[in-house]
Amino acid sequence: MITYRSEKEIDLEVFVDLYRRSTLGERRPVDDLSTMAAMLRHSDVLITAWDGDLLVGLARSLTDYAYVAYLADLAVDAAYQRRGIGRELVRLTRAALAPSCHPHPAGSPESQ
Repeated sequence: MITYRSEKEIDLEVFVDLYRRSTLGERRPVDDLSTMAAMLRHSDVLITAWDGDLLVGLARSLTDYAYVAYLADLAVDAAYQRRGIGRELVRLTRAALAPSCHPHPAGSPESQ
């Protein structure tokens, strides 16, 4: 059973491991631990999905909490994709924001 949490206290190795197990790891600096640590530390809204003790998904957002939020990363373990986990992570991200705050997907650095 998948459980969802809103927390920022995730071990860096667990965080990076999820990126490696998702397709997002190909487009993020997973070998640069200081950058990955900063990405985790400076996230404003972080919603996670767990299968027991295994992190299987996350939605990481940056926001001003008033008008806009940028969904910086949506990562789901490749073995857990196509089960609605990403959709639920986005729904819970929206629920964590004020009604006046509009979430938008952020482009990857390579697409800019």
